[in-house]
Amino acid sequence: MNTGALKVLKDANGAFERAAKRLDRALRRQASRMTEDVDAQDDLVQEGLIALWELDASRYCLSDKEDRNFLLKAVVNRMRDVWRRSRGKGAARDR
Repeated sequence: MNTGALKVLKDANGAFERAAKRLDRALRRQASRMTEDVDAQDDLVQEGLIALWELDASRYCLSDKEDRNFLLKAVVNRMRDVWRRSRGKGAARDR
């Protein structure tokens, strides 16, 4: 891998870590609203983090309210989709 590709990967990793830290509390709060099952909450947060990685947080400015809200909404939507699908498979019910 060339130096430029390594820098891009490092920048993407750093942006992901910063965004994950910034959104963590909101993601956990959303997961706890969906289910009381702590393991299911962790799974939902994990799905949210996967969505965040796929969105490439380095393309967004976390200090910009619109960018931050877009990322949060997209990630929470993924969590909701996963939760809805899992409910049909015998997972914990919503409150």
